[in-house]
Amino acid sequence: MGGVLPKALLPVMGQPLIAWQLEALREQGIVEVVVVIGHLGDRIADTIGDGSKFGMQVTYAEQVSRDGISHALACVEGKVERPFLLLLGDIFFAKGDLEELLRRFLKPGTDGVLAVKKEDDIDKIRKNYCVEMSPSGDTVRRVVEKPEDPRSSWKGTGLYAFSPDIFDAIRRTGRSALRNEFELTDAIQVYIDMGSCVRTSESKAPDFNLSEARDLLELNLFVLRSQGQACYVAPTAETGDPVQLDRCVVLSGAKVESGAQLEECLVFEDERVVAGRYRRTIFVGGKMLSCETSSPAPGG
Repeated sequence: MGGVLPKALLPVMGQPLIAWQLEALREQGIVEVVVVIGHLGDRIADTIGDGSKFGMQVTYAEQVSRDGISHALACVEGKVERPFLLLLGDIFFAKGDLEELLRRFLKPGTDGVLAVKKEDDIDKIRKNYCVEMSPSGDTVRRVVEKPEDPRSSWKGTGLYAFSPDIFDAIRRTGRSALRNEFELTDAIQVYIDMGSCVRTSESKAPDFNLSEARDLLELNLFVLRSQGQACYVAPTAETGDPVQLDRCVVLSGAKVESGAQLEECLVFEDERVVAGRYRRTIFVGGKMLSCETSSPAPGG
């Protein structure tokens, strides 16, 4: 199913990821949202519409070419004229972490805040970006995208707050040598070098970046545990008799046939699971994605 479902619409306990993000924003009193869409963006627009069903006002900006996060952010210039939050469309964050980031952003003299997490796994930092702090530990000195040799154990988590001055930094930022894209981390570094005060907010809860299939499975299992549920089976899903489900999420219209034994599995909408034993598997697009090994997330 890769490439036909935007990551922002990947399911988390029966709701698209973006719905969780919008609800978290609304709980903080944020009701005006600009969503940047590109490839398959019509599916996002069809799902959330004008935002009224979330009690919000949602407008859209189109990114014609996929030239990086900084380029995507530049697409909203003119639509955003006040301090704002930036959420990446493929991340899941705890509501408490969002509240803390906003609190830090309201500190006098603050021009930006980056959500960060203490990370002992160097490989995870290499897949994201590294944040180096000033000697005082109060402000950000340097940000490095996908560093080969991280000089800090602080990893960025994809949640940000900025003043509109960040657009000045974006205009001064060229393409990166790393991916030939307009990287947000490069723009943040320009922003810092311009004299802007960028602080950090430590994320306490697990963070999820939906890069691989197992990330999506782990996210659903995390929310399942957080809600105190052993399994989630949508009301319109069908399960045969006998069926064994152990820490599984089964979405609307799915059918799990008699004799199936599932452990830590995610079954997408309208999928069919035949008799057999399955562990840590995602059923999507008529295929089975094993989450025991690395595989792309089922979304583009």
